[in-house]
Amino acid sequence: MLTGYLTKQSNLTERYDSIIEVIASEHPNYYQYRYESEKLSVPQLESKLAREGYSFISYQLSEENLYILGNNGGSSFVKRVEWTDSLDVAVESLRKLLADNGDNGLIEFWSKHLYQSIVKPVITEVKGSKLKIVTDGFLGYIPFEILQDKDGRFLFEHFLVSYDYSAKTYLDNSKQQRGNSNVLAFAPDFGVVDNNSDVVRSSIAALPGAEKEIQDLSTILDGKFMYGIKATESLFKQEALEYGILHMATHAIVDDEAPDNSRLILSVKGDSLNDGYLPAYEVYNLKLNASLATLSACNTGYGKVQKGEGVMSLSRAFAYAGVPATVVSLWPASDQSTPKLMKLFYANLDEGQPKDLALNNARKQYLKSTNGKGTHPFYWGAFVLIGDTSAMSSQWPNSLWFIVGSMVLIFIGYSMRRLVRK
Repeated sequence: MLTGYLTKQSNLTERYDSIIEVIASEHPNYYQYRYESEKLSVPQLESKLAREGYSFISYQLSEENLYILGNNGGSSFVKRVEWTDSLDVAVESLRKLLADNGDNGLIEFWSKHLYQSIVKPVITEVKGSKLKIVTDGFLGYIPFEILQDKDGRFLFEHFLVSYDYSAKTYLDNSKQQRGNSNVLAFAPDFGVVDNNSDVVRSSIAALPGAEKEIQDLSTILDGKFMYGIKATESLFKQEALEYGILHMATHAIVDDEAPDNSRLILSVKGDSLNDGYLPAYEVYNLKLNASLATLSACNTGYGKVQKGEGVMSLSRAFAYAGVPATVVSLWPASDQSTPKLMKLFYANLDEGQPKDLALNNARKQYLKSTNGKGTHPFYWGAFVLIGDTSAMSSQWPNSLWFIVGSMVLIFIGYSMRRLVRK
């Protein structure tokens, strides 16, 4: 009987190994993220952290404790926090309040509670002002940026915060830089506009803000900007490989039970080749060359927590497809405020700012220019950056093009005058 058991186990092991070989061959990006995460060089990690000025913080949940592992580019540290029912309640309550545009006072209460419990224990170990965070479990449902200290100051007011899936992916992202900074941007058509509605990008409704978002983007960057019925799934699949930035201003549907079915909606009618829905499982099979994908829709960074993987979301699908950086939302995106935030973000990118700084400054600029209900975190706090933070270095700012162009014209004019005099 033991021999039969061992034979069965050996057969299963061989089948498993053969499956892993197929994955490594046919889906190298997925293999890298899923199966090579343990191959980490600590000296390389510390070198990169020191060079880029980041402190790395990884959260790991067990049944009774939260372990916080960190490295500030010169030394490592470990903190243990007892995980109590109150922390479960804090995360769940804060996430719901943020997603539902809930009471600001309660948001402040729970965000302070979480700050004191999971941020304060390690903040004294941090060097500099840049944090790279790896979350675990449902901690990935909340943006650490909006956690508040005892004086009510948001974490993003003092630190640049970005996220990664592991220390290994943080190291590998530096190997995936591309030069093309042209953008492929989509704003599909969803019918008649209701100008009295503060639409969010989840339930199917017209998105006038999405169209404005793409129009504003076209004044900042070069690329292809597709509106309405032209923004099809088929076109995306045909064109996406050629662009360095992918921007999708649309609706999204999250499938909590089967995260591979979470999808961006490009049409409710489809076209001759595709049904108009771009699910995560189709994105996994793409081989993209973009340096950045901005999924400007609802809950694109939200999904099912899977043990050993973290939050399985649309953002993870684009990472597996080869995109080293994604900007995604952790709750429903307002169609009114999102275009303003995105315009600021891309203007900052165009000025040469690193991605994390560009997004952080966009939040500050948005709040500086907004009052009333628009200052609620629901309107500006949903979007986070996962992955590579480096600047889109090949993209010259428009102001620089203007200066260079002016200098060329002056030189040509001067040369022509000299020729006329001769």
